[in-house]
Amino acid sequence: MRNLFFLTILLLPAAVSAQSSLYLTPGATFYIEAGTAVAVDSLVLTPSGAYTITGVNGLQRSATPLHNGSNPHISRVYQWNNSLAPFTGDVTIYYRDTELNGLGENVLALNVHNGSGWNAYITNVIRNGTGNFVTTTLSGIALNELTLGTAASGPLPMVWLDVYAQRRNGLIQISWKTADEDNCANYQVEKSANGTNWTNLGNTIKANNTTGPNNYSLNDNNLPAAISFYRVRQNDLDGKYTYSKTVAVKNDQPGDVWLYPVPAGNVLTVVAGGNLQLRSVNIYNTAGSLVAYAKPQHTASYTINVQQLAAGTYSAVIVLSDGTATTRTFIKR
Repeated sequence: MRNLFFLTILLLPAAVSAQSSLYLTPGATFYIEAGTAVAVDSLVLTPSGAYTITGVNGLQRSATPLHNGSNPHISRVYQWNNSLAPFTGDVTIYYRDTELNGLGENVLALNVHNGSGWNAYITNVIRNGTGNFVTTTLSGIALNELTLGTAASGPLPMVWLDVYAQRRNGLIQISWKTADEDNCANYQVEKSANGTNWTNLGNTIKANNTTGPNNYSLNDNNLPAAISFYRVRQNDLDGKYTYSKTVAVKNDQPGDVWLYPVPAGNVLTVVAGGNLQLRSVNIYNTAGSLVAYAKPQHTASYTINVQQLAAGTYSAVIVLSDGTATTRTFIKR
């Protein structure tokens, strides 16, 4: 018989999110034995092998996803602050009838954002409309956001594996990798100076339409004066499209800090320049009250969930790895 552990750990201030369920502090480790089911706020993970979640990380529940491009879904979305290591085992999501958003229980499928894009899993699924849960067996899938939604009856168009941008020989090379391409027409790289307004960079690149892995790249000959953001748009033959995650290339001026997108929507990403890393990010409202915070660990870029903040102006106080503090003002729309 499998062991079942129920966890509801509320360690974040209420101002961060009323639905925060689990938070791991820097250096913390959460170990799950093989075959042990761990339930957090009606999300159940049962790894087939020993599995470890490390801090800084946290899980929260929302009615809407942070990442665009998801299929129609129920109003229950689980979001990790940082993507988990590839997971193999069973993922079960329990739901209420009032959260179905008109979707039929007999067609619900696990939808996972792996940090690069959304994918729906329509095989190895157990649906229980009486018990109100869906269990799906995954193999080596990174977990960033999870929900139950619809899925096309045919094969998935493609799977985002990775996307990155780097300086190389006086230019910027944007590279991306995909798998399981089907019905894909082409790819288009988009560029932005603020993470909000985007323009096309270069010509479209024809998709290979193979199981992959498929590797693509495009060069940008214009080095950024401060920072440039890049994302890849994947276009289907039927007119549908998805976006990769956004990546950034910055200059190397010490002390520089950037926020994007401007204005912010559901998320705000903080980027440190000068080969420095982020130590802490505290967000204050106009009254000076702390409304959100994060303690990134060994990273120069960190994305914070700010969808719970009311529209308005906020100040972000960012402390870098060299001890310097910088304040940046941003607008939440």
